[in-house]
Amino acid sequence: MSSNFFSRVGAIVIIAVGVGLLLSAFFSFFGTQNVAEAPEVASEESATSFTSDAYGFSVRYPNGFLVQNDYRYAALGPGREIPGVAFLVHAVLIAGTNLSADSALTVEVLENVESCTADLFVGEGAEVSSRTDVQGRTWSVAEVSDAGAGNLYYSRVNAIAWGPRCYGLRLFAHTTRIENYDPGTVTEYDRAALDRAYEAFVASFQITP
Repeated sequence: MSSNFFSRVGAIVIIAVGVGLLLSAFFSFFGTQNVAEAPEVASEESATSFTSDAYGFSVRYPNGFLVQNDYRYAALGPGREIPGVAFLVHAVLIAGTNLSADSALTVEVLENVESCTADLFVGEGAEVSSRTDVQGRTWSVAEVSDAGAGNLYYSRVNAIAWGPRCYGLRLFAHTTRIENYDPGTVTEYDRAALDRAYEAFVASFQITP
């Protein structure tokens, strides 16, 4: 075989290796960029401290969640709205999924109730249990689901009393039915990530002087 043949083969090999290295660098770069955009919703390092002087508490919420100070939970009906503070879910957890933008972690406050139980925050008929956390605090716990017009609504509340106040820490997830979308256009939201964020949120809750 001629030397020109081997030269051409060598050139092809060099080009192929170069293309491979470029593709590897491309996917590595954009893979890193995608990871960086996703919030770490349950780690201590990725949480922001918040203190409410009006309601006398502090809590840590995931970075990127949007604070809403004038929040009122209104699903129990007129005259039964519960005031508090909401931390609306990060847009990255919503984009391309069936999770809606009003989904949130909230701290809600009832004043001067006879017994601080979680059903006060979710309505009558909810099954209520209790749990004791690692700090020795006993929480009243309830959860409830509802549906309508292609929408699903889920609330889980941990409630605890302090003085005349009853605090309810809520995970509220509003989703739409995945089967109502064209296949492949929308994915299920990351429920495990939101659950972890909520558990860290509850664990961080403290009463302030």
